[in-house]
Amino acid sequence: MLTVQEEYQKSIDEFKDIVISMVVAKFKDEGEVTPVVFGLCKVGDKHQIAVLLGLHQFFQKDVDKEAAAEIIKQFSKELKPLAICYISECWMTKYDLNEEPVDKDGNYKEDTLKPSQHPNRQEVLILKFETHDKECNIMYEIVRKDNKVDLTTSTVSQLDWENKPKTYTRGLFDDLLKDNYSEYAQGLQETLKNKTNMN
Repeated sequence: MLTVQEEYQKSIDEFKDIVISMVVAKFKDEGEVTPVVFGLCKVGDKHQIAVLLGLHQFFQKDVDKEAAAEIIKQFSKELKPLAICYISECWMTKYDLNEEPVDKDGNYKEDTLKPSQHPNRQEVLILKFETHDKECNIMYEIVRKDNKVDLTTSTVSQLDWENKPKTYTRGLFDDLLKDNYSEYAQGLQETLKNKTNMN
């Protein structure tokens, strides 16, 4: 019999595997994936996956992206998921270690080129998984050649769950569960802190 902690870990690992499989298959079939959010919800004794669609209309302007982030937070607040995954195609740029492209509020500095404008940009499909205390970021490089589109695993992928850092510059689509953690997850966290499960 699994402990509470083992059951919880199994459920979020299965969620991650299912979402990756679905998204990669969809991309390979259609050559694109519009922004979408999946949420792992506990309904009674069962786990279900909720899907938030229609976000693509908010990705034309930066101000609209802020609205999309708020919609995702509302989705989280109402459904109280154990975990979520935000998925989007985007541009990524590798900056020098001594170069800080954003200010303390997460905004690009005036003299910094955004990834979409940078000459060394890379097109990626990103899957940002998050629980109440862990995160996992998986990126695939989008390769476009001879009217064909494919995905390759990016070297910047973080394949395993890691504890969320206490402090660092967060983007609009980071820490989306911040104030809306599932009551189940909060209870689990307290249980794991206060006693050892004896199952």
